Amino acid sequence: MSEVSLPLLEAIFNGISVVFMVSAIIAIKNKKKKIHRALMLGAVASSACFLICYLIYHYTHESVPYVGEWVIAYRIILISHIILAFTVPYLVTITLLRAWREKFELHKKIAKITFPIWLYVSVTGIIIYFMVHTS
Repeated sequence: MSEVSLPLLEAIFNGISVVFMVSAIIAIKNKKKKIHRALMLGAVASSACFLICYLIYHYTHESVPYVGEWVIAYRIILISHIILAFTVPYLVTITLLRAWREKFELHKKIAKITFPIWLYVSVTGIIIYFMVHTS
């Protein structure tokens, strides 16, 4: 039985987060609040699993350089990904706390900022995985 690499697992958790997030947005637009809540909690859980794998991998391994042809595109994606990734835990926490405290108008305002950033970071994380580990 072959071993699954942590970077692959990170990409999988990012993909799961993307599916949960997009599904949650569809649910809330259809006024299905309980489904939205469950899906968003799934997105948070899968993102947390990603973060655990990421931290373990980068604590125990050297960074893998990108050696493909698209170096400028890779750097643009990577830099924007890193900068925005630092904001995601903070934004997600604020967004969750506002929902938990039933401050739904404030929740909605911050969610309109959190969602696209979190989605971008998750999708670009997958792109970065494929660029580095399959080139």
